[in-house]
Amino acid sequence: MKRLYYALLLAASTHAVAQSGVLAPPPKAPGQVLATLPAGTDPEKAMQAAYNAFAGRKWAVSRDVEGAIVARNRNFDIDATLKVFVGDGALRYIDGTVDSKGRKAQVPERWLNYIRADLRRPTRPAARDEDAAGRLQRLKSLLDRGLITPNEYEAKRAEILKGL
Repeated sequence: MKRLYYALLLAASTHAVAQSGVLAPPPKAPGQVLATLPAGTDPEKAMQAAYNAFAGRKWAVSRDVEGAIVARNRNFDIDATLKVFVGDGALRYIDGTVDSKGRKAQVPERWLNYIRADLRRPTRPAARDEDAAGRLQRLKSLLDRGLITPNEYEAKRAEILKGL
């Protein structure tokens, strides 16, 4: 009985201290984490990357007045709406998804994983934007100088031509 009394007393005092703010944890940013951002990441670049990731997956994407991204994807049984913003060093989202009957639902986790994978994918190198003729000339130069083998030359040449 005495132990129960002390346990209740301890719980009440802990609750009172937490209510006073002495031990209360710092407020957490709203929403769930879509992706954590490395220290020093420009928030606007992170938002642009998120915008591009959603648009690349054929979501309807726009910006709201606060600068957050609103991404929407509909199919026959779900209307997924996410509000994406930067908070506490992460890209966060608030899920406003509803099912076909208008009831609160959650965006499918696999859809979020596709976006996360797109956000982790590095941007394409500038060499990809070069014209194929210039890349083929440099490749031929490497072969002529003996820096690559004829087999390596043919394999890379086929790769470049396939990309056209």
